Amino acid sequence: MKKTLLTISSLIIAGSLIAGCNTTKVEDESTKTTSSNPQTTDGEKSEDRKTIDEKAWKDVTIVQDGVKYDFPTNAKDWISSVNITFQEEPAKDSELIQAGLDKYYNYYVQALAIQSVLEIIQVEGVALEKDFDNLYLLTKIIEEEQIKRTEHIDPDQYDKRDPNQRLAAIKEWKAPSEKMVKAIEYTKQLLNDINVAINKDGKGDLFGVAYQVDGQNTSELEVFVKSEE
Repeated sequence: MKKTLLTISSLIIAGSLIAGCNTTKVEDESTKTTSSNPQTTDGEKSEDRKTIDEKAWKDVTIVQDGVKYDFPTNAKDWISSVNITFQEEPAKDSELIQAGLDKYYNYYVQALAIQSVLEIIQVEGVALEKDFDNLYLLTKIIEEEQIKRTEHIDPDQYDKRDPNQRLAAIKEWKAPSEKMVKAIEYTKQLLNDINVAINKDGKGDLFGVAYQVDGQNTSELEVFVKSEE
C-alpha cells in the first residue's frame, strides 16, 4: 500500500513538473478544449429534466365519503403495511395452517387483496406507475398458478361444508409451481424496493427490481411478468 501511494504521489509530482515546464501549452490546450466542447442544448437540458421527473410522483387516490376501508388509504402507508404482511409467513398455529392450507395459499389470498386495493390506491409518476403495474402483474401470476394447483379436482367430488372432505380436497392440490414461487419472491422484493423508495428516501437494502430506485434488475422482472410460459 505504501509503495502504491508513493507511486501515485510521484506521478502527481511529475505531472506538476511537466505542467510547470509547459504552462503556455497547457493553457492553450485547455482553451482549445473548452471552446471545442459543444454547448448543452435546450433539448439536452429538457432530456435531463425528463430523467429526473420520472422519479417525481404523487398520490392521486380518491376515497369515497362514508366508506370504511380496512387498509391505509394512501400509497405510502399502504405500501409500508403490505410490505410487512407479505414478507411474513403464517404461524404454524394460525387458522390457515390449522385448516390444512399452506403458506402458498396465504400468499394467494394476499395477492387477491393487493389486486383489490390497487383499484383504489392510485399514483402518478413514470417510474412508480411501472412498479405498481408490475406489482399487479405479479399478483395475477400468483393467482393463476394457484388455480392450476386445483384445476384437476372435480368440485362435485367433495362437500365443502364437510371439514373432512374439504381437507381431503386440499390434500389433492398440486405442489406450487416454480413460477408461483418465483412470483412470490419477486413480489416480496418489489414491495421492499417500493417501500424503501417512497418511505425511506431510497435508503435501505434493495433488490434492484423497482424503477423508482433505478433498479438494475428491472429488465429481468419485466421479462418474467410478461412471459406466457
